[in-house]
Amino acid sequence: MNKLCIVARGALTVVALLALVVPFAAAETPPPKEEGVVATVEGLPIHDWEVMQAINSTPLQAYADQLDASDQGRRVKQGFLEALVNQRLLYLEAKAQGLDKTDDYRARAAAWETQVLAELYTRDFYNRQPKITDAEVEAAWEKEKNTKRGENKLDPEMRQIVRNKLASRRFNEVRKKIAESLGETAKVEASDADIAMNGDKSRKPEKVVATVAGEPVTWRTARPRLWNKKSTGERRAELLAMGVEILKARKARSLGLDKDPAYVHRRDDFLRNLTTAQLVTKLRAKYIPTDEAFAKYYNDHQDEFTIPERRRLQQIVVKTEKEAKALRKEILKETTDEHDPFYKLAQERSIDPTAGRTSGVLGWVTKGTGKIMPELEEAAFSLKVKEVSRPVESPRGWHLIRTLEVVAPELLSLERINSSDKRERFNEFFFKKAMGPYLTELRKKYKVVVDPDWFGRVTLPGGAASKSVPSSTPLKPSASAGDGQ
Repeated sequence: MNKLCIVARGALTVVALLALVVPFAAAETPPPKEEGVVATVEGLPIHDWEVMQAINSTPLQAYADQLDASDQGRRVKQGFLEALVNQRLLYLEAKAQGLDKTDDYRARAAAWETQVLAELYTRDFYNRQPKITDAEVEAAWEKEKNTKRGENKLDPEMRQIVRNKLASRRFNEVRKKIAESLGETAKVEASDADIAMNGDKSRKPEKVVATVAGEPVTWRTARPRLWNKKSTGERRAELLAMGVEILKARKARSLGLDKDPAYVHRRDDFLRNLTTAQLVTKLRAKYIPTDEAFAKYYNDHQDEFTIPERRRLQQIVVKTEKEAKALRKEILKETTDEHDPFYKLAQERSIDPTAGRTSGVLGWVTKGTGKIMPELEEAAFSLKVKEVSRPVESPRGWHLIRTLEVVAPELLSLERINSSDKRERFNEFFFKKAMGPYLTELRKKYKVVVDPDWFGRVTLPGGAASKSVPSSTPLKPSASAGDGQ
């Protein structure tokens, strides 16, 4: 297995939900010939840059410029495109169910917009300040340079480092200055009873708990910012910070920063993901079993909750069967209650390159996991503790193997599962199992069209024809992208 395949496995788990692969059907007609569009879902375009952006958010970015060099690389691209198709399907279904019209959606969208516009205003304010001069960089360098390790030169690289440090300090100063200035007008009106921690559980989401900078703030909006603040004083301070953000967001709008294309793209992306998240939350509540349903599944499928037998094994590997038989005879003859020659003979006679360090100990092996070759596993799991097997042949030579310790199969108790992260792993199993058929139904409801030419010569699942893929050299990480590990 080459490195691309290994990295791909880890990277695709980052999009575990969206990578629930439902194979593409053969495209009857190509997607609209808008430049860069590689697929459409009910007319919504997916661009090639979106696929590459998704890939670049994972360790596979080290291989991004080589994914067209092999059949395997192009299948990686296809997997990410399928994840984006699934995302669009969930988004469309969420909109069809009106999940972008709920109070929770509106509150979260408004909070995000306020926070992001406030940050944009701060950055815009900072960018209108005088630029950091070379003289300021040199003065800071003289003040802070490290003289303990000899003379450090202010070369271009170090000059940029100092400039970045000054810029960070100045930005924080600007942020503080704006907060102090606007804090005088960000009036907070709230009674202690409306924001006290002891009322959190009974307080209704739609209840207005404060007026901040002239705007009513409901508990639905305030809760994400106040839930971990214990005292009313801390909560008032957080509401004041919210007021500063509201005022900064207003100034951002007055400057037209909410019309900036980069912001609009970022907002639309967030709102699409937020809409999708509303449906995913709803589906998780539907498909993840209750405690009662999980207990019933546990009782009906106890084999799935049983840890198989494990054995700690040890081996000696030699070149010929004759040598193995002679060595086994020697071991049986010399072994007593006080003397065990297996360890020393493994170090001295085994051709396994690790035996000198490990004395032939293989560690713990679980039956059926494929950690060791099948012929060795069959022999090892039929032995009594310390019993030496008859010679077993494998491509590596002739093995004498024995069991040092045995742990019997163990049925995990329901209490142990529920009190550990194992329950969450089973929840994810049930959720993903249900999502496969669900996404299949969505593909029947919403038309998915994929441009097969984008995959080059790769044969698409579903029967789209293609030419054969030429052989290529193994993929290597790009020099500029690190080692990709």
